[in-house]
Amino acid sequence: IWWNVVEPQSFSAAARIAYERAFAFYQPWLADEQVSTPRLYNQLVEIPVSLPDDEILVDRLGSNGDGLVERTWLQMLTETYQREELFTLQLHPERIAHCAAALLALLAQARAFDPPIWIAQLAEIAAWWQARYAAMVKVVNIHDDLLQLIVSGPAGTTLLLRSVETDAATVAWHNGYQLSKELSCKIYAHKRPFIGVSPDVSPVLISFLKQQGFIVETSSKPEEYSFYYTAGSFSRQDERRLLAQIEAADFPLVRLGRWPNGARSALSVTGDIDALTLWDYGLRFLGK
Repeated sequence: IWWNVVEPQSFSAAARIAYERAFAFYQPWLADEQVSTPRLYNQLVEIPVSLPDDEILVDRLGSNGDGLVERTWLQMLTETYQREELFTLQLHPERIAHCAAALLALLAQARAFDPPIWIAQLAEIAAWWQARYAAMVKVVNIHDDLLQLIVSGPAGTTLLLRSVETDAATVAWHNGYQLSKELSCKIYAHKRPFIGVSPDVSPVLISFLKQQGFIVETSSKPEEYSFYYTAGSFSRQDERRLLAQIEAADFPLVRLGRWPNGARSALSVTGDIDALTLWDYGLRFLGK
């Protein structure tokens, strides 16, 4: 997934050509359209890597002690944090020494945020995404404006509340949300504080919303919901627009946190190991 954090116009013509060639080779998703989070395909968890990576910054744009790698990574960290998303940093083993200062600066900054950034291995992220998606939210109607919520999920599951009253103890979180200290609580709201969808809405949309932590209810009564989605086309290019529409408003909403223990975003590092030595690299051409 490509983050628009580098201005190629400020580089030489040769560097710009190399940069554009890398973009064409990757054929990446665009962060301005699609969400940088894992995706479930049955039992497979797909985790997007964030670009531009070290290969693009060092080999294509020629970064060499000029701070470009550090500035770029810190900006990507900030953007994923603001959007509550995942920054999967790709750092090839052969460039670890070259990028060591940038990596240390990135990790130091990631540890300084509050609410925190969850720094985890890819396997931990995949396991969490599956387990949190499988979390169960039981809603009991006590009367018209009063609901009982009971959440059953993996350790670290969090309940986020916006523009609703509750009997649970809460702490301020982010973007108008309160983080409930309890997973069983009463909610007071004039309309159901969940995402309502019509019965003919695409399962792809429902799965996407649930993976983002939203509580989705299929209903033919749009008047009962503050936010109700009717049938229509939905593709990956619609993701950012839909989430912006939901998060920009202040209607009553209850959802699960994307990341464990109240973390606002997540960070992981992957190595993209193709070869361990030059001999190993060369032997691949001989089919060995």
